[in-house]
Amino acid sequence: MDVTRTQGSIDLQTGALAAVFSKLQALGSGGGAFGITTPTAVAGVRGTAFYIKVEDPASTYVCTCNGTLTQRAPERKTKIRVTAANHEAYRFSRTSKGVRRTRAGLLYHDDALMDRLAAEVGTRLIWGSEEESGY
Repeated sequence: MDVTRTQGSIDLQTGALAAVFSKLQALGSGGGAFGITTPTAVAGVRGTAFYIKVEDPASTYVCTCNGTLTQRAPERKTKIRVTAANHEAYRFSRTSKGVRRTRAGLLYHDDALMDRLAAEVGTRLIWGSEEESGY
């Protein structure tokens, strides 16, 4: 895994990152959102459970497991807000016309992994409808 962390952001060039955040002060972001940048995707994170995997230099898998992420291609300014209470995943793939965002199924992780991560930080994810989301 190739990761660089700076104030308020993480640059993930290879590998995967699964995390559950309910408070971001520990990352030095002052409690606001922070960003995760990969070669093909940018995700803005607040109190959220998420999974991101750089599949290869031209493809990134991004799952909003429980909570809200803003997502965009690195060269675009327009952000897409994705809220999910039980996994909503997309693949960002570089093509000759730029980065394309398509729906992806649940890959590489599951509820049990995210529940274990939540327990590690002393929180609990509430799976179900968006109205029941833990965030």
